[in-house]
Amino acid sequence: MNENNTLYPLFSTPILSIKNAYKISPKEYKFILNQKKTKILSDATEYRREAKDKGIWTYNFRSDNAYILDTPGLKKLKKVFQKHVEDYFYGVLHVKKNQLFYITQSWINYNPPGASHHFHHHPNSILSGVFYFHEKNTPLTFEKVGLFPGFEFICDKYDVVNSISYWMEASQHKLVLFPSSLRHGVARNESDKMRMSLSFNTFAKGTIGEYTELTELAK
Repeated sequence: MNENNTLYPLFSTPILSIKNAYKISPKEYKFILNQKKTKILSDATEYRREAKDKGIWTYNFRSDNAYILDTPGLKKLKKVFQKHVEDYFYGVLHVKKNQLFYITQSWINYNPPGASHHFHHHPNSILSGVFYFHEKNTPLTFEKVGLFPGFEFICDKYDVVNSISYWMEASQHKLVLFPSSLRHGVARNESDKMRMSLSFNTFAKGTIGEYTELTELAK
């Protein structure tokens, strides 16, 4: 790029990656591992990188308990996640503290060898989080609409400016926070080990918006 040109990567999507967010104890891990779970099937035709034939299905397993962080055994973990959620809103986005954010639903994802998770987003949530229990094992992929909807250009190289998808490596005890509207998925687990993560959603309460701007949502 010409030295007289300045690139402004405006309106970025803030994704916060937190290493060693929390160290799971053996007791907590056993509790998570022994949860009752259900197999979830998803139409994989939109999962372009994984679906070779139309009509195939992807699958993974999800804990039956969709408020897993509200169980007595994980209260400490929820408290830590709540702090990171507040750091995201107040420290990264500088949101005023009269607007409060809290964790709503939370659940465990189990991806055994061969399993994957289709691209999706989280409705009725503002910020979502994913926490990893294991070492590096199948990345989380984020996807967005291209800069020029309806057109797809081939680039010589890809970066945070021109990419429409981005792989974020999973690592043990990492927490990733991202806007719930951002599409994301998990490719097929090609390893011989179970991929386990905990996901959660959030919502807001208190007085949101401004009275004079006619955007106020009063508590």
